[in-house]
Amino acid sequence: MRVLLLHPGDPNQMYLMKSVCDNLYNVGIHTDMLDIHSKEFYSPRKNTFSFRRFDSLYSFLIRIPKVRVLVRKYINYTYLLCSWIVKHYDILDIQSLFCIEFVDIAKICHKKGIKIKTHIWGSDLFRESEDQKSWHDAIYKCSDSIQVATSNGAKYFSKVYPQYASRLVTIPYGLDQFDVLDSMLSSKTYLDDSFLSDQSAGRVFLTCGYNGRKEQRHMLILNAIENLPANIKQSIFLFLPMTYLLEDDYAIQIEDRLKELNIPYQIQKTRLPLNQNLTMRIRTDIVINIQTTDGLAASIQEHLYCGNVLIAGNWLPYDVFLDNGIYYYKSSLDELSNSIKNVVNSLNIYKERCQNNRFAIHSLTSWHVIAPKWKMMYDNIIKQTDIKS
Repeated sequence: MRVLLLHPGDPNQMYLMKSVCDNLYNVGIHTDMLDIHSKEFYSPRKNTFSFRRFDSLYSFLIRIPKVRVLVRKYINYTYLLCSWIVKHYDILDIQSLFCIEFVDIAKICHKKGIKIKTHIWGSDLFRESEDQKSWHDAIYKCSDSIQVATSNGAKYFSKVYPQYASRLVTIPYGLDQFDVLDSMLSSKTYLDDSFLSDQSAGRVFLTCGYNGRKEQRHMLILNAIENLPANIKQSIFLFLPMTYLLEDDYAIQIEDRLKELNIPYQIQKTRLPLNQNLTMRIRTDIVINIQTTDGLAASIQEHLYCGNVLIAGNWLPYDVFLDNGIYYYKSSLDELSNSIKNVVNSLNIYKERCQNNRFAIHSLTSWHVIAPKWKMMYDNIIKQTDIKS
């Protein structure tokens, strides 16, 4: 079986896509990845020649002045790409729906008879606009199988798109950072905190959100921190990971607000290498997540794996954590300041409650557990008859 992951070009998810390929290859699924924008092609089999030959030929032709016009008029790149996909793969796996270009690719590949699986990310589902719904629907219509990470996501999808509910399968991504974290936690190997401010030493380390989007609601977190007692403020360090999806104006607003608090802080705007990113998880004591909604974010899982206390909005769809015995502290917006104060004042007690989270998270989303489920999903897609209308 041969599978191609079609990726929308988010560089922050490239590690995840390559991890999917590697771990599925280990269970016998020959899986490659193509970034639709950069044309980066990855194969654990190191078999990149076929795509490179196809893409290089087209690129060469459109660079020839006398040929360029004819090529662009009579040779459609998307159609040629789909022909190449159908020739070399059994399943096209569309990873996220960020790109409207995926609509034409899905339609053409569908007509050519290839099996199509769509993987919906939380942002695809919970933040889609009315305009996006029309092209999402077009992709779902072509899909033999539609994958979501959580049961809450499946329920929401079934409510919005009941006509496609029978095609749903609920399987999350696996995480292979756990093996690296195990080494770092047990022997302190690979730990590198050189990127951290010296002011973080000796303080309770609070991580606020996990990216630079306004939907992380950093302002509300900072408002709650402003209302903390003076002794709490003097004991904490604020870390804001904003390495992607950060707008310049929003960054300025956040930094201005942080300066008003007179609390040591660090805004991380540049991407960190893996060992430093995981070092940040290990150094964290408390992580705060109060988005309006959230999926099964890898960042949050890594924090839980490290035994950090997660303070999360009590409206977030985290039933999967509760169902698997994973502890976190629920808070309303009105009580967020008190929640932070309670956890900081009794940090050792709450850390004790989080001790089982490491084992529970590993059992939930380790690739050792997840990869066989993905293999079964692909096997079922190949076996089923065409159900698309």
